[in-house]
This record gives sequence, structure tokens and C-alpha cells, in this order.
Amino acid sequence: MQNKRKMKLGTQVGSGFAIVIIIGLLVAIFGRMHLVGLGNTTDRLAKHHLANLIVLQELKDNLNVTIKATLRMLIATEQKVLEDNQKLIEATSAKNTKLVTQLEENLRATEVRNILGELQQNRTEFATVGRQAVALSLSNRQAESIELVKTQLEPIQTRLFNNLNTMIQLQKDYTTQTATNAIEESYYDGNSLLVLAVIASLFGAGIAWLITRHIKKQLGGEPAYATQVTQEIAQGNLAMPVDLASGDNTSLLFAMNNMRKSLSSIVEQVRESSESIATGASQIAAG
Repeated sequence: MQNKRKMKLGTQVGSGFAIVIIIGLLVAIFGRMHLVGLGNTTDRLAKHHLANLIVLQELKDNLNVTIKATLRMLIATEQKVLEDNQKLIEATSAKNTKLVTQLEENLRATEVRNILGELQQNRTEFATVGRQAVALSLSNRQAESIELVKTQLEPIQTRLFNNLNTMIQLQKDYTTQTATNAIEESYYDGNSLLVLAVIASLFGAGIAWLITRHIKKQLGGEPAYATQVTQEIAQGNLAMPVDLASGDNTSLLFAMNNMRKSLSSIVEQVRESSESIATGASQIAAG
């Protein structure tokens, strides 16, 4: 308390504003931290989950192209048709290899990565069996080629699409969950910032009230009233009563009231002395 009384008024007011500013900065820093977290979640949603879904769908479409091209080669008789479809299979396989590499870099979930490993094995088996079936067909061994397709190629094809469909569904689930988490996080951050803003406002109002209360205590009342008392005393009105708070013995108004009393006492003493001198002078003059 003593240290508080010794502090200059400007220091007290400046300290109060500094505290309010610091609180505002802390609220802003808290908000920015949470916004950065929300931004990271949104970035993960866009760059990984949604991107992976697009890549998986493209991979599925390319596998469809490869399968259709393989089947066309099995029934083709013209050399040009065989060459065109073979080129299409090679180009599509190269695209699929790049897509799988991209998935390996971006996939985070262990479950999906394990299925991707199975997909790679099935792709390799499908390519091997497909080449065998085409070779049999080109050797006029159509019956063996058809049997190979039914017994080996079709089951591999089924596993391939099962792998892809499972991966797509899992990735959709992860994407939905991430989006839901982002929405919940935004609601939580918004409510947290609102609560902090209210607390900061109340704290700032409390500081302002404490500073105002302390200033009024130092003055002994409202500044306007202290100004009025000062003007009355300056104009010579020493009879004006000064309203003081109960127990006030340290304020400016208390000091001004003491000054008023002292001045009034001095004026009274001067008046009495003047009257005494005047009386003595009259007596001397009367002889």
C-alpha cells in the first residue's frame, strides 16, 4: 500500500494501460496459435486426405483402362490393335507407378499403407498373368487363355478393386473425420476467444475502476469538486465547508481543508491584531 501511495499518478495510469495492453496481446497470441493449428488441420485435409482420394480414384480408372486393354488384346487378331493396346497398357502402368509412389509419400494411416502394399502385389501378379494370357492367345491357344483369365486373372482383378475400394472408403472416413475435427476445433477456438475477450474486458474494467478509485481517494472526491474548492479558496471564500469522506486524513481535499482553516485562522489573527492596533491608536489619540 505504501509503495502504491508513493507511485506517481502518471506511473499508475501508465501501468494500468500497460497491463490492459499486455492482456490484449496475450489474447491475440492465443488466438493466433489456435488459428495456426486450425490452418494446419485444413492444410492436412487439402494436401493429404483430399489429394489421396483424387489419386486413388485416378488409379482405379487407370486399372479399368488396363483391364479393358488386356481383354481387347485377348480377342484381337490384327497386329495394329495388339500394338496400340500394348502401348496403352504400358503408358497406363507408368502412370499408375507414379500414382502409387505419390500415395506412398502422402499416406499416413498404417492400415491404408498395408492395403497399398497388397495392391502393389496384386498389380504385379495381374501384369504377369495378363502377359501370359495374351501370349497364349497369340499362339492360337484360345481355350487355355480363356481358362487362365477365368481361374487366375479375374480373381486378381477382384482383389485389385477390393483393395482400391477399401482404400477409398478408408480415405473418405479419414477425410470426414478430419473435416469434423476442424469444424469442432473452430467452434472451440471461437468460444475460447470469446471467453478470453470477456475476461480481458472485465479485467480491464476492473483495472480502470481501481485506478479511478485510487485517484479519487488521492483527491478526496471528484476532480470537479476539488477544482471548485480550489477556486473558492483562491477567491477568498474561506468559510466554504469542504466535504470529506469518513476517515480521510491523506487526500488533497483534506490538505486543502487544512489550508483553508490555517488561512482562516491567520486572517482572524490579522483582523484581531488590526482591531487591537486601531483601539490602541484611538486611546493614544484620546490622551
